[in-house]
Amino acid sequence: MRYSFFRGCQYLLICLAVSFMLLCLPSTVVFSQFSTQTTTVVERQNLSFREILTMITLAQGDLVLRNCTIRSDSLLADPVREAEWRENLLKASNRDGRIFVDSKLQLDSCKIAPMKITGFHFEKGISFNGCVIDEYLGFQKCVITSLGISKTTITTKVEVEGLVNFELDRCTVGGCVFASNDINSVNYERTHFTGQNFSQVFAPFSQPLNQFSLTKCTVDSAATFQVGGYIRSCILSEDTTYGALNISPVVLNLMTIERCAFNGAILYDAFNTPERATTLRWEQFSGYKITVRDTVTGKNVEELDDYEMLLKTYSFFYNIYGKNWQDESKNDCYVEMKTVQTRWLGISYKRNPTFTNWMVWQLNIFLETFCKYGTEPVMAIQYSLWILFFFAALYFIFPSQPEAVNGVRFTHTFYDLATHKEERIRQVLRIGKEMDALRNSHNKAPVLVRLIGTPFYYGHIVTYQLRLWNIRQSEFVQILQKRWEEADERKHNKIGIILSASGYFGALLLVAAAIRGINAAALSLNAFVTLGYGEIQARGLARYLAVLEGALGWFLLSIFSVSLISQILQ
Repeated sequence: MRYSFFRGCQYLLICLAVSFMLLCLPSTVVFSQFSTQTTTVVERQNLSFREILTMITLAQGDLVLRNCTIRSDSLLADPVREAEWRENLLKASNRDGRIFVDSKLQLDSCKIAPMKITGFHFEKGISFNGCVIDEYLGFQKCVITSLGISKTTITTKVEVEGLVNFELDRCTVGGCVFASNDINSVNYERTHFTGQNFSQVFAPFSQPLNQFSLTKCTVDSAATFQVGGYIRSCILSEDTTYGALNISPVVLNLMTIERCAFNGAILYDAFNTPERATTLRWEQFSGYKITVRDTVTGKNVEELDDYEMLLKTYSFFYNIYGKNWQDESKNDCYVEMKTVQTRWLGISYKRNPTFTNWMVWQLNIFLETFCKYGTEPVMAIQYSLWILFFFAALYFIFPSQPEAVNGVRFTHTFYDLATHKEERIRQVLRIGKEMDALRNSHNKAPVLVRLIGTPFYYGHIVTYQLRLWNIRQSEFVQILQKRWEEADERKHNKIGIILSASGYFGALLLVAAAIRGINAAALSLNAFVTLGYGEIQARGLARYLAVLEGALGWFLLSIFSVSLISQILQ
């Protein structure tokens, strides 16, 4: 430490002497004889900009400043003395009208006053690491091979004219402005931008910026992040933007924005990008973040020019996704674009309330509700099922035909035993006649016919037996009635009879409900898919419900077909 301090003081004394010579000696003095062959480290010194620039210009070895305080130079405030100082440095090291610096300047953990450097050519570049720069860092009419700023706080902004490579890593910066014909690359990583106006690269067509990247950076809500100019490769990844984002460069080779979170308005005007080499995940831009002027988005657009510009921006994204087979992003972008259009149709109707405008507006709302503008045909099927179930429930409450088995309505079992008994006797006689006719026909048939038709014959016989068994089960009501009467005469306990009757009638209710539900579902499906009744007749209130359901079915099935075909063609 003592050695470094001693050497730093020695070097400082030499530089002060050289500075004095620069200001006092004639211009014929040869300054290039001063040189240092090794890296010089200066620690904990209070230096001025003039001293540092003189040291780094005349030295051939690199210069490292650590924990130093760099102040403004009052001598440079005098234009005459500044011109004399610059003239002497130009005579010592001149290239293209700039002061040529063939050494690298490195500042570590320094506190720096507002810095403005003009007309220097830093061949090996400048680096700031862990510094605090008050208000301003500016380079005008400079050429800098590389400018690296790491873990540094810059209160106001960085402004650069004449830059080749720029790196910003883990810094807190108010803003940056770059304007140059010689920019090669600008890379930001893990940097926090706090200024109210953050303007980025402006590179001309003749010398486009080769690479611009923004990785793991954060932009405050008050900041406006702008990217402009001609850029060959533009990459934004893993960034969080709370303020406004203005992307309007002409990208020549590659455009990538992925894994970013944009929480503010986005003005995206970079329409000149290679479609096949552009990657823009739509979930980053969704939520009506795209704007065209100030904070005009799809949610608050009122003017026709803004609306058309919004659709133009959305269509740009839509075409990009189509070219790159990003179907999910393409559909989501299309849905948001059509939603903006639907809102605009509502505004148009309010301004010109005609029936045609109202119908167009409502049709868009209908398409949004039932199929997301044709991007999700499954939604039409889902709504179709819900409509089927809803109308089936209505048909269940208002049945169009009675629930019955073998012509006997279940409700008669409860209140009209005599009618039920007569109907049962008629059915038994009819089934008996049919069985006798079948046996006679079978006996009179030729032997070969009887052999071939035996399976069918016995199948019919079994069917008739099952029907008779089913009818005889209804006699259980009469048996219960007889047991109830006998219990009255003998004064027996009637609990068992009540339990038997409850189970029997409960089963009848379940069967009746099942039959009514099947009838209601069949009628609902029939009305939905055919726009009519077919063989199932609707009576009473069900007639009007069936007409309404048929109209809805026609719309939904048409939407499903068109949406499905559209997705298949895509």
